[in-house]
Amino acid sequence: MHHLQIIGLNLIMIKMLMIKNNKNGFTLVEIMVALGIFALIAIPVYMFFSYTTSNEIVYHKNVSASRLMETFKNDIKQYSFEECNGFTDANNAPPNTKKIYDEIKSKFSDLEMKIVTENVDEKTIRFTLTVTWKSRGGAERKETSTCVKVK
Repeated sequence: MHHLQIIGLNLIMIKMLMIKNNKNGFTLVEIMVALGIFALIAIPVYMFFSYTTSNEIVYHKNVSASRLMETFKNDIKQYSFEECNGFTDANNAPPNTKKIYDEIKSKFSDLEMKIVTENVDEKTIRFTLTVTWKSRGGAERKETSTCVKVK
């Protein structure tokens, strides 16, 4: 028991000397330990927010593609058979579809719209709308919708 008391007193004296000699600030070791602890906490938090932001952008692109397709289908319903023959590409899309496409394109420059018009016969036009964009990691995503206008 006597040896433990001596060791305890020695430790207390060493601590007192360290405190006495170091009144001006932190040691380099203390700063490095604090930075290490901060990094251990900050890196996972940063990774979480980075991943969440990336997922949110992908979600908004999916919603935008769906919105564009729904608008196109509604526009096709509103126009006559003859007017629909002119809807051949993104520049010649129905006005509401073009407006929505321009809004989306201003937010997501990688989002593209392609309209393929096919005259099935003299009374039927088939429209295929394809929306493509880049997903996380650069992978290309694509949504396709087909609708038919009958005279």
